[in-house]
Amino acid sequence: MSIKNNRDKDVFQITNIRDGLGRTVKNYFEEICPFASVQDRSNLFDKLYYRYFYICQPIALSDEEFIEFKRLMMTVYDQESNMLYTLDHTDADIIETYLIDYKLNNSDYRFIDTLLNDNIPKSWYQEEILINSNIFMVNLKLIGELWINGNISGNSLIELLNQPEFDAVKFDVIEILNKYGLNINDLIDISRESIENIYLNIDKNRANMQGANQTVLYDPNRGHWEVFEDSIEHFFEETITGDNGFYARNPLLDVKDGAVCAIDFGTKSTVVAIRDQEERLVRIGTGDYYSEVRATDYENPTTIYFDDFLNFINVYEARVGRPFTLWKDLKISHEAEQRFYNDITNEDNFYATFNELKQWANDPLRYQIIRDRKGKEFKLVPYEKLVSDNNFDPIELYAYYLGLYINNMNNGIYLNYVLSFPVNYGKEVQDRLLNSFTKGLKKSLPSSILSNDEVMGDFEVYAGASEPAAYAITALEEYSLEPSNKDEVAYGVFDFGGGTTDYDFGIERKPSDGKRKFELTQFGKGGDPYLGGENLLQLMAYKVYCENKLEMLKNRIPIVLPQKASRIPGFEVLVMDHDIATKEAYSNMRVLMHLLRPIWEEAKGAEEEFNEESKVVRLFSSDTSDMKGIDITLIINIDDLKSLLKEHISIGVQNFINQMHAVFKKKDLKTYPIHIFLAGNSCKSTILQEIFIDSLVKSIKEFITTHDEHPDVEELELYKLYPPLGIQFDISSIKKLFHDDDLTILNQLLVDSTNLEESDRDIPSDQKRTGKTGVVFGLLRSRKGGKDVRIINENMTDINEIKFPFYLGVEGDNRMFKTVISIDVPYNTWAPFDWADEKKFELYYTVDNRALYDNTLPISETSLKVCKIDKADINEDHKIFIRKVGVNIIEYVVADIDFNGDTTNLHVYSNVIIG
Repeated sequence: MSIKNNRDKDVFQITNIRDGLGRTVKNYFEEICPFASVQDRSNLFDKLYYRYFYICQPIALSDEEFIEFKRLMMTVYDQESNMLYTLDHTDADIIETYLIDYKLNNSDYRFIDTLLNDNIPKSWYQEEILINSNIFMVNLKLIGELWINGNISGNSLIELLNQPEFDAVKFDVIEILNKYGLNINDLIDISRESIENIYLNIDKNRANMQGANQTVLYDPNRGHWEVFEDSIEHFFEETITGDNGFYARNPLLDVKDGAVCAIDFGTKSTVVAIRDQEERLVRIGTGDYYSEVRATDYENPTTIYFDDFLNFINVYEARVGRPFTLWKDLKISHEAEQRFYNDITNEDNFYATFNELKQWANDPLRYQIIRDRKGKEFKLVPYEKLVSDNNFDPIELYAYYLGLYINNMNNGIYLNYVLSFPVNYGKEVQDRLLNSFTKGLKKSLPSSILSNDEVMGDFEVYAGASEPAAYAITALEEYSLEPSNKDEVAYGVFDFGGGTTDYDFGIERKPSDGKRKFELTQFGKGGDPYLGGENLLQLMAYKVYCENKLEMLKNRIPIVLPQKASRIPGFEVLVMDHDIATKEAYSNMRVLMHLLRPIWEEAKGAEEEFNEESKVVRLFSSDTSDMKGIDITLIINIDDLKSLLKEHISIGVQNFINQMHAVFKKKDLKTYPIHIFLAGNSCKSTILQEIFIDSLVKSIKEFITTHDEHPDVEELELYKLYPPLGIQFDISSIKKLFHDDDLTILNQLLVDSTNLEESDRDIPSDQKRTGKTGVVFGLLRSRKGGKDVRIINENMTDINEIKFPFYLGVEGDNRMFKTVISIDVPYNTWAPFDWADEKKFELYYTVDNRALYDNTLPISETSLKVCKIDKADINEDHKIFIRKVGVNIIEYVVADIDFNGDTTNLHVYSNVIIG
């Protein structure tokens, strides 16, 4: 800006205050009138001003901007009140003040530029955002407000920022714009309304959550977290951005003191519940809060879908808290699953979907190639190698999205999280999962919360009860079985989920010390890692493949070989193991699973539909790579599929009953009945229920016949069987499957949950306990500080690790597994295994509880590890001794048969991994 005379010649550029010789404006004018007194110079100014001087408007400034700039020139700071005041700012006032007096009438007033080299009072500096441009302080916030409100055009603002004097200002503006994916030229198009939309739709774009209501920004009692975060990052005021600006809200106001969040991280779906004043479930990935609630909304698929991973991860790492990631780049839960199933035969969908997070976490050898929809491939290393290989962690990303749905302006901010784990997850895997969830959940918190050490001192993610134990806590409460006084209640949980089946056994009692309401002691566990709803669907799909093998062979249709399935002779090329299977083999498996799912889930009308003569389905040949598919006509026999299900489920149920007998016998149980709870979505299967009831009836009848006193059946209560929470047994239909002689036993065994179901009708859907959601409600009751249910886990050993899960053995008679070292042998205890008369020996291992009994488990259904010994150790008179050192790690040594455990001078073969 310049002051010009009537010949349009620059007198002085005000923005420079001092010229190259160090002269101020006052010095300059005094040199023009060197001999005039101060009074004369003032009089001279009064006479000459209107005729000779005016302030020229720069091209870069509009009329309104020019007026605003002159106002800023006459803005002063009052040292006494710590306030800013604007004086009269006509051209005459400005020139007289700067050229003649260069001082103010009030001695406490200071020009802004005189404060530049002084200590600006903190109270004033926090009130305004001022950026130094040469010697002037430019109020960026005020200019921004004027631009947003339309008082300054975008073009004018760009021209102003392109002036060299405003380089520092321009840098800050660009930094702010880049945060929202904008550039300097976008200033032309952005309006107050568009910035309002950015704030209101941040969570919509970030996590597919319902956008905030407009009143959030304009209600002084509400305000927006992101406005507050911007105020901290760019030194804006904490409450508003101006009279016409947006209200900010400090996230600290929304921290839920004493509240806790429970997460049941499941194989197929994940459930989240929060507890503040009440306990309720949280919808994940279904962000439309105005839509009608469905029961499935609370069972959130454990699935990630990758659209543009590089863009996502770059944005994810750019901000410490609540980064501006985009749902369109990476999504989870319902929409991720829907994207896959909407086009299940699409090759791009196949590689962009990852829905086996939990299986990957517990597999030390699993590598995975993921290709996002942009075509970028990246390698996922085994979970235990993430730190060393510096690879991305999909479980952290999944936890981040869970956190966004937990921590938001609707729910508030939660600092305490309790997680459940399967009974067979080792301590190392549990710790890794806790670390992944810690990082992901922290990432969902606002940066201002993360930087608050006092608040974050209360942040904690910890392991609670195991999944089946947490369910037992809920079931005992819901079925009014919790003990009183000195009573004890024995329980068993059969948790039949999507990927695995877990068993848990224990007793709940009232603690004598009164420190908790209840005390739950776990002293037995087990399960089957391959008995789950999704695994059974794979077996069904493979069964259909085998029954149509000629058609498959003719069209060269490949498929993945499921666990516990046998190969078809002559199909060595088409039936593939998991680690070498092609995309065609995986796609065919998924297509067939999708086709048969209604049968497994017993959808209404499914059997009638499949009882047609044939089904036509599109599968993929190994002869082509275009994934166009071939229509294959399949013959599907429903009875054969049911027989398959019964075969595998029967084994799992019998294993449960055998282990239940073993652990309670060892515990010398005096309290009956044992309350058996069916849990998990797969327990809805009527096939499972019928098999379970039939097996328990046989067990009771065996008990009666093997006791000389022949107890009275009507008074005998060995077991009580409970349906999954949320459903009932069809008792009338079940009784039709049994002889009349068994009805008395059935009446004692089966629990009618009709009354419970009727009482639950008025309970809100987000508070209902079911066979799936019961786990998170049990977790909440076992939370730290709740003084509710204390868990005593006798399944943990003295080295703070779960009991070794594998039976170790050899091939016995009739190609059956023979247990040599039981799961009861503790860690770090040497146990004899086999003779050291060859340089190799075969070590078979299994978690199958049929290994408790000889000649019940085929060797083909176990796993094999071939171990070697040095030539110097081969000795027909020596034995191989094994000891357990980790949840899936053993050591062995060759020693004399009288070996006492001293390994001095012996070769210890260490770090042998099984499983």
